[in-house]
Amino acid sequence: MLYYIDSSIVEAAENQNDSVVQRLDELLYCWKRGLCVLDSRRRNLDRQIALGGSMKDFSAVKAVKQGIHNIYSDIDFFIVLTNGNTTPQLDADLLQKAAILEITSISGVLNFAINFVVCENVKDYDLYKWGTDSLVKVLKDNIFRLNIMPYNGGGSTIVDSVRHLDGFNKLLITDSDKKYASCPTGNTDSLIQQYIRTERPVLCWSYTLIVHEVENLLPFEVIENVTSMVKYKIKKLNIIKDDAFGNTFLIYFDFKNGFRCSHLRLIRKNENSSLGDYKKLLSSIGISEDRIKKALKMKYDKNTDNELVCGFGDSILADSLTYISSHDNVNLKMLDYQKEDWKNISRKIWSLGCAMKPKRN
Repeated sequence: MLYYIDSSIVEAAENQNDSVVQRLDELLYCWKRGLCVLDSRRRNLDRQIALGGSMKDFSAVKAVKQGIHNIYSDIDFFIVLTNGNTTPQLDADLLQKAAILEITSISGVLNFAINFVVCENVKDYDLYKWGTDSLVKVLKDNIFRLNIMPYNGGGSTIVDSVRHLDGFNKLLITDSDKKYASCPTGNTDSLIQQYIRTERPVLCWSYTLIVHEVENLLPFEVIENVTSMVKYKIKKLNIIKDDAFGNTFLIYFDFKNGFRCSHLRLIRKNENSSLGDYKKLLSSIGISEDRIKKALKMKYDKNTDNELVCGFGDSILADSLTYISSHDNVNLKMLDYQKEDWKNISRKIWSLGCAMKPKRN
């Protein structure tokens, strides 16, 4: 996390406010160990250095200030630390990204040091971190690193889980669970959004996937290698992705359970305007008009809710992560429908976990 030190903090330190000085010492401790990014106006850094003692270590922060100048354009949020009810002196565009926090409200060094990415499953985190490492260019530089930790939020209990993280920086990432464009988001996301609206938690940011769920963000190349024994499945998806309606279909496609007869009926009932596009696409992969008509006439029965487009099973994410971790130089090659989510996820994770590489004494 990037912590910007407001001039009110410096004034409190000059007035020997012990609580503020202690928090500044903790911030420096985290910065030296590669757990955060620190910034302030040069004038404020000079004032802190002039205090002597442990505050002299802000000279190292000042020395790398020029190197972090561009970070603000790469992040969606950061924290401004103040003392008292002070309005920070920042440009308007930066204030829009800033979460303003009274420094003495922070409990201790761990709250500066730990940043949680909360997902419905820890394996989601593994994919998001790999994607962020691939996409955030500054992580290739010698001065930056990523400091994040996973937290398993679960499904229906996710809000209770998140409450255990009060006082810590956290990013909540949830599946949309949408089955078609106008479909409302699923229960887990609804719980999170209600929690944010009603409780207004501090140090909390969230992101809801545009796509159905995390599996929709897997690179096709990885899926092809993982499912090489069932090539007929990926063959149909390759036809779909090249179709004019393919992007829309793949955004809401269930990569685990497939596209079933009941999904087609849901679309007819709730989004009939796009039914023709779905029928045309299904025809392009060999689904007969007769079969489509039968699917639309059927009543729901879990035993006969057949796949029209096959999914890859519940283990597709775990299998893909195993493949990625066991092969060097697997690239995140994105299809058009994946790009917006990956851009947003990587920016928000970098915003949460941006840090300097540890400083050698």
